[in-house]
Amino acid sequence: MAIDDESRTRAMQIARNLVEGRIGALEAARALLPLLHADPTLMLPEDRAALIGIDSETDDLPVGRIREEWHPDVLLEKDKEIERYEKRYSVQVRSICKRIIQN
Repeated sequence: MAIDDESRTRAMQIARNLVEGRIGALEAARALLPLLHADPTLMLPEDRAALIGIDSETDDLPVGRIREEWHPDVLLEKDKEIERYEKRYSVQVRSICKRIIQN
């Protein structure tokens, strides 16, 4: 399987995980970004710019597996921020993921 096929398959998995509620918007955005470097054609340029902006704005928040490395007391505080950003970006990231699935 070529690298762009692998990237496309992985992007589809991430997009489905978000749409089906297994991961949040921030985790999906963060997981999709490295795949864009391997295959910039995975999404529209404006969707890519949106994900880069979301990641930049939230890069200090522990989402996904990294949470295991954070102290539970700190996570309680960070979870409030994560919830706020999830509400702000969930519709936008969901739309991007639906476009990835449709391609």
